[in-house]
Amino acid sequence: MPKKDLAALMKLSDCFVLPSFFEGCSIAALEAMYLGLPLILSDVGAARDLIENGDIGIIIPNAFSNIDDISYSDIMSEGKSSFLNNVDALVNAMIMIGKDRQGWRLRARAGRDKIVKGYSAKRMSDDYISCFREVMGSRMERANGIEPS
Repeated sequence: MPKKDLAALMKLSDCFVLPSFFEGCSIAALEAMYLGLPLILSDVGAARDLIENGDIGIIIPNAFSNIDDISYSDIMSEGKSSFLNNVDALVNAMIMIGKDRQGWRLRARAGRDKIVKGYSAKRMSDDYISCFREVMGSRMERANGIEPS
């Protein structure tokens, strides 16, 4: 689907829902933030970095109590297993946003500001350079017989 069509479709939505089992930092969630949608995210990956104290969305519990216990058959069971312990929280979050769509839309506008201010190519490259310097500095210290600080 072309991005402009996807963006138009997302703008018609009341919220963005991503009930992931596991996730890093979802590009789709960042796109939804940029478009000013309230988010409903599972408590995995970067969810708590994106939603801070319920500012632009709702974080629901992870579907699994322990991600180490997930098996392929669990994931392929299509949600029929009793391990999906976050369904009620997901439904309640959708109802909460649905009952106050306009209020949540106003709050979620801050998501665009977070994206514009916090996520840029310059910041990303600066963070990579800082990380590389830290790693290379430690390796250089070790190579010279110095314990890294």
